[in-house]
Amino acid sequence: MLKCRQVGVKGNVHYENVILDYTESEVTVTHQIFLNPNCVTKVHDATIHFVYRLGRPFKTRHGELVTPVDYFIRNKRGTKNRDRYNIVYLEKNKAYYGLVNRYYKAISPKSRPMILDRSTVYIKVPGS
Repeated sequence: MLKCRQVGVKGNVHYENVILDYTESEVTVTHQIFLNPNCVTKVHDATIHFVYRLGRPFKTRHGELVTPVDYFIRNKRGTKNRDRYNIVYLEKNKAYYGLVNRYYKAISPKSRPMILDRSTVYIKVPGS
């Protein structure tokens, strides 16, 4: 779970929690949208379901042992929709994903991020 954070731009600011729920082969990503910074007044949920595949772990240039993770989104007709290619680093109850930017767009295996986004941390919810 990514704790309540501010997103949007001036004049269109809102707050969100992001919940990642993994099973053996699928992940559900839920964005909970709120009006206030303490994430109490919810206005919307948006949920996406992915099939995922883990790759062979490798070390980044900073020495972290990361695991490639490929996400496959299917549309209602069962055809490919938007595939994403990232990395994940697990540290106790925390998960960090790759930094997606103009160099590492995560839209193909060749554009997979090669460094971690340490500014965004996902926390494992106790009991999950």
